[in-house]
Amino acid sequence: MTFMARLLGLLKADIHGVLDTIEDKTLLLSQYCREMEDSMQEKAVHLTRLEGCCRSIEAEIAAREEEIEKLENDLRLALRKDKERIARLLIRKQILCRNHSENIRQQQNTVLEEQNQLSNLVDEQRLRYDIIKVKIDNYRQRHQQDSPAICDTSVTPESWSDSVHENEIDLELLHWKEQVSTGD
Repeated sequence: MTFMARLLGLLKADIHGVLDTIEDKTLLLSQYCREMEDSMQEKAVHLTRLEGCCRSIEAEIAAREEEIEKLENDLRLALRKDKERIARLLIRKQILCRNHSENIRQQQNTVLEEQNQLSNLVDEQRLRYDIIKVKIDNYRQRHQQDSPAICDTSVTPESWSDSVHENEIDLELLHWKEQVSTGD
């Protein structure tokens, strides 16, 4: 390694060290939370759109089924009156309407699958957000104390129960819920 490469490496490391000390970790964590909230909000909006799309597809399917039923009634009437030419036209319309209905059902299945995947993704992201939020709250509590005890030897097993924060309990509860929901 040349002298210049080593000097350049030291300068880069020093710059990163300076940036680390300048950055306020709590502000960065808050920004990260806001970005996660925005992402979840975007997914929720998309999920709402998919739900609306499903409703409109269901209405379209119902309209197609009604149209097919009407065509069947007209077909019976045409056959009773021995109108074979009209019956052929009605059969053609009926076949086209069934094909269209089948295409709509396939589209509905695709939308429902996407909706289920997105819903699962939102649920997972919300759980991760809750876990990170608890961790951030713990971080803030530790760093807002005036004199943090890095090596506090006064903590004894008798005082352990008193030193458990509610956020730690919440975090552990979220971990257990995630394990139970995934079946681990």
